[in-house]
This record gives sequence, C-alpha cells and structure tokens, in this order.
Amino acid sequence: MSAAPGTRLTPLAVAVLGAGRIGRKHAETLARRVENCRVPWIVEPLEDAGRACAADVGAQWTSDAARAIADPAVDAVLIATPTNTHADLIEMAASYGKPILCEKPIDLTMERTLAAIGAAEKAGVPLQIGFQRRYDPSYMRARRMIEEGAVGTIELVTATSRDPQPAPISYLKVSGGIFRDASIHDFDVVRYLTGHEVVEVFAYGAALVDPAIGEIGDADTVVASLRFDNGALGVVTASRRAVYGYDVSAEVFGSAGKVVVGESPETLVRRYGRDGVTRDNIFWFLQRFEESYVAEVQDFVACLRAGRTPRITGEDGRAALAIADAATQSFKEGRPVAVGKRPVPAGAA
Repeated sequence: MSAAPGTRLTPLAVAVLGAGRIGRKHAETLARRVENCRVPWIVEPLEDAGRACAADVGAQWTSDAARAIADPAVDAVLIATPTNTHADLIEMAASYGKPILCEKPIDLTMERTLAAIGAAEKAGVPLQIGFQRRYDPSYMRARRMIEEGAVGTIELVTATSRDPQPAPISYLKVSGGIFRDASIHDFDVVRYLTGHEVVEVFAYGAALVDPAIGEIGDADTVVASLRFDNGALGVVTASRRAVYGYDVSAEVFGSAGKVVVGESPETLVRRYGRDGVTRDNIFWFLQRFEESYVAEVQDFVACLRAGRTPRITGEDGRAALAIADAATQSFKEGRPVAVGKRPVPAGAA
C-alpha cells in the first residue's frame, strides 16, 4: 500500500462498520481529515442512520457487513459496532485479508478475544484497537517524560474516569460491567504510561449513583487496587456520574517526582467574577478526546501505507481486558485476583 517518493497515492478505501456516535466520527475523519482516503461503505442495521452517514461521507449504505468486507475495492475495515459483534467482524475481515481498526473491547469474554486476535494473526493482517487516549498529546508527553526518567523509579500510579451521567440501564445490562466498559481505558493507560504489567487486582464497587445499577449486578462507583510486576502499586477509580462534566486524569509517582495528566488546557476558558472563578466543563469523551480520535485513525492509515505494526495491538486489547476481568472477579468475590496472562499456543516453545 506504500508508494515510491513522488508517486501519487491511490486513495485507501476503508469500510466503516457502525454509524453510531463514534462510527460517524470515524467516517467523517476518514473522508475529510485523512489524505488520499475514502469511505466506500457504511454498514449499519438502522437504515435511516446508515443512509444519513453514507450520504454525508459519499459512501454506499448496506446492512450486510459481509457485502462491504468482501468488496475487492475495500482495503481495510474500521469496526465501530456494538461490542458483542466485534469478534465476529474481526474474524470475517481477517478471512478476507483486510486490515482492521476495532473499537475497544475486542469482546467481553477472553475466549472470543483470543480467537479474534488469533484469526488476525493467522491471516497476517494488522489489528489495531481503539484506545484513543494513547494518541492524546498529554498522555503521549507524559509517557515520553516517564521514559526519559522524569519520575525515577515508578512507585505509585493512579488513574480516574468519571462520566457526566450513567448510560441507560438497557446498555449497562450488556456492557460487561463498569470495569470492562469504563475502567478498561484506565487499565490500558497505566500499562501505557508505566511500561509495566499489572499482576494482581483487589477491587471494590458500590451502587451509589443509581440503585438500579446494583440490581443488575453492576456498580457505578469503583476502586481497584493494582500491583505491578516491578512491585509498584496503583489505584484506578471510576464513577458513572460527575455533575461537573467528563473527568479523566492519571498520575505516575516515583523516586524523582511525578507526572500528572489532567484536562487539556486548550479546551478550557476561565471566568473571573464576584462569585469566584469558574471554567468551562468538558461534557463528554468526544469533546475531551476529539483530536485523539482523529490521530488514531490517521495513524492506522499511515501504518497500512508504511507496512508497519499498529501502535496499539490486539495484545494490548487482551491485556487490558485481563485486568478488567480480574477486577470484576475481585469485586464479585471480595478477594485479590491474579491477572491472567496470554496462554502459550500448543506446540510453542
């Protein structure tokens, strides 16, 4: 998919599966903010939403994923459908030899996650997972500083995610629980920032925002204590409600100091008055990580053109899910749980 210097690149055709909030965002990015790229297909079971998105980006609409994936004119696939469809679509795309960018998580079960990763590996196609925080300038700068020794030996890590309001109960029932649905981003972030693996989790959870969330066996307010492979400790917290807006942060503390990632100052405006100092709230993830979503799609296309491995792989998706699985089990059973490693394939050395 690469071209010699000075050669005009053939537009890369990326089919977008899913025309919901994030699917529309990705389709618009591919069509308008990625050079020499086009969207030939929008796949969406809801016809009105699918046709509207397709018309907006100059694509065709279909409700049949196989039709789009099998199209010889399609070079790659972006999956932004409900979680319970991800693994099947990854396997289908892999069977046609199509590179894949898939929103997190790969699946809610480790069995299907491993099967999907294995299908992509067997087919030899790139599989990138949509942990967009890794493309946020603040997180990227923090990672560089930590790699350069800014905090010395890492000793303590914290990360927090708080949504403005809970999702509907109908969604939460099939979300896999707060650790797999929300905290999974923080589990990926602590791996990314520290370069270390989480080996054990002890998690607490409560339904303090909405009793109905507790009635479905989930929590809306959680704390997960982490132990890393270098002996460092960590804490990940999450809440389904923050009345002041979307709230995401991380801190890595060590022998030489600490690095903190908070809200991006470029998005904030402060007002000074007799009633004090106020500032704009960030109300949702698409606002906070607007440019990160664009950057991850641009990098996916750049990886395909350059023939390089994506920065965020299927293994990253598996590792974050393994931590989320351990946290969920710990929350249910009230005990520390070891984080599972990827099984070694039979016959491997």
